[in-house]
Amino acid sequence: MSRNLGRKIKEETTGFATGSIVYGIMLAVLLTLVCSAIYAFVIVMAPLSEKSAPLVARVVAMLAAFLGGAAAGKRSQRTGWFHGALVGLAYMIVVLVFGRVLSPGMAPAITTVQRLVIAMVVAAIGGIAGVNL
Repeated sequence: MSRNLGRKIKEETTGFATGSIVYGIMLAVLLTLVCSAIYAFVIVMAPLSEKSAPLVARVVAMLAAFLGGAAAGKRSQRTGWFHGALVGLAYMIVVLVFGRVLSPGMAPAITTVQRLVIAMVVAAIGGIAGVNL
């Protein structure tokens, strides 16, 4: 009990809830994996082309960033925009690193920066919504 109290006091004085951010990142990555598996199953089972894959990947990434930010905001119960933005940044870094490992073709730097900024904004909005849940 005293350990939790010490952590709670530290989080209240710093305004930074690390556990909330880690939880949001893990939720976003898990959601991305589940949605990707479902999409792969649908592509294999249905007569659909893979042309929609980039769009589906972007939509899933932004939905995951939003929900990860919302989860972080809900758990922290304060500064949801800040916690959400950090979740969006970290989540997109994880996605970009795995993307580079699995597909070494380099995307232009401006595209990478745009994706990071958009994910941060979407996750920050999710964090704001999460605080109010």
